[in-house]
Amino acid sequence: MKALGGYSPPMANTPPIRASRAFIQTVTLLIGLVTSSLVGFQTAPDAPQIPSGKELERIATSVPILGFSIHLPNGSEVQRQQSSAGLTYQFLPSVVPAPTAQNPQAVIRPWSLRAQVVQGGADQTSPTELIGELVAAQRQSGAVLSPLATTHLEIEGNEPFTLDYFEQQLPDGVRVIWGYTAISVRENHFLLFTLLLSPETYQPYRPVLEESLKTIRRTSKAETSLSLRACMSRGQTFLDSLTPDRLKKLIGLRQWVRIYRPASAANGTDQEVGYALLNVEMGNKEAVQSGDKQDHQEDGLLITVQARVVVDAERSVYRDSIGLYWMAWNQEEEIWSVRGTQRQGEAELSEAESGLRLPESTGNPRPELIVIRAGRESNTRTPSQWKVPNVYLSQPLGWLLGRLLPTTADAVGEYCFYFYDYTSESPTLSRRLDHWAPATDGSGGWILTTRLNPTAPPTTARYLDGVLIDQQTADGVRTVPITSAELDKIWNTKRLRR
Repeated sequence: MKALGGYSPPMANTPPIRASRAFIQTVTLLIGLVTSSLVGFQTAPDAPQIPSGKELERIATSVPILGFSIHLPNGSEVQRQQSSAGLTYQFLPSVVPAPTAQNPQAVIRPWSLRAQVVQGGADQTSPTELIGELVAAQRQSGAVLSPLATTHLEIEGNEPFTLDYFEQQLPDGVRVIWGYTAISVRENHFLLFTLLLSPETYQPYRPVLEESLKTIRRTSKAETSLSLRACMSRGQTFLDSLTPDRLKKLIGLRQWVRIYRPASAANGTDQEVGYALLNVEMGNKEAVQSGDKQDHQEDGLLITVQARVVVDAERSVYRDSIGLYWMAWNQEEEIWSVRGTQRQGEAELSEAESGLRLPESTGNPRPELIVIRAGRESNTRTPSQWKVPNVYLSQPLGWLLGRLLPTTADAVGEYCFYFYDYTSESPTLSRRLDHWAPATDGSGGWILTTRLNPTAPPTTARYLDGVLIDQQTADGVRTVPITSAELDKIWNTKRLRR
């Protein structure tokens, strides 16, 4: 299934006296694009259904440029789209495999939520009138929209509003369901939200999506700035608390983890994604540069991460990697090296990344972070570099965060850090957001929810007494501790190359 489409209302700087006409023209123009993007949208009657998320994300997704925040359903991702018709934010569930006999590679996006600021015309003075104009514009373009349901919702700080659902049958017979709601932001300007679902996903996902919409909170630039400063301050306070003695308590940690996708209705067995071994010890930065951990003074924290990922089990294609991460006890210096090799028989493709952050000195008053990548497609080693900002979280600490955060009442909340985002396609220094709070199931555990950048899908990890119990990515991949013997048994049973 293709990603869900949508439309874009006119630009915010459209003259108010002409806005209503421009609005109709824009919607009419883009209806064709919406229709073409929804071909194949409806799931087959016997297609596996994905259960609705039972909870909303702990971390609110903030969209300061549009002036709001929202708690999305668990496992959502954000896409920012700029076009001649204006700026749109689209929220989607992460891609989930949904193979069928006809298309083993199929994926399903069961819903889509779009947000955009719209300028209304002189005759559009309320959200209700705006939505009425939108529906009329679609009908003028030939769309047949049938009213389906209306829900009354309340948003903190706003008047009660309605969410109107309409069903539409496209020319190719595919049926889709639209949901429209809008909030006044200032005179003749509205924050318009558009839901898009299929008949199969409408009932299962409607409750959690409506709960999500109830969490919308209008934010000003001043509020966003104040909230960010508080989040950064909490991050800095945590970093300042990390004494060498606290860090040394983790020395000797050695943990195997299994990485897999749990069984689903579409796939009756767990799918192995890979495994990894995390090792924490004392060491010297020379160990990273030379790869030799012996005969070096132990003046810092050294983390080794070895991993294997299943690229294609049937063709016996695997990707092996080893990462060495070193940090001085005072956090003022770090160095890392990651090397990965994809193997299929005798054939190999390799890639590497190295990072360096030197301490502040007379000749280096504001340290720089330097990262070099050498990809599989080329041997280019052009460095990326940034002045290191305050409240910077090192790569070694990124591996250990959930084991170091305190489990006291005053530790609950959001922590912001600047962080090198190793998941990005190109080297990026981003603002990372972590939410830390007790689990709500009475287990005594704590939950760490992490976004490596403001629009990244969240990863949720559960800890108990400083020990990782479980971690899950937005697309459902789980990571759990395991012994080497247990891992051998699983991989040997599935005839995977260990």
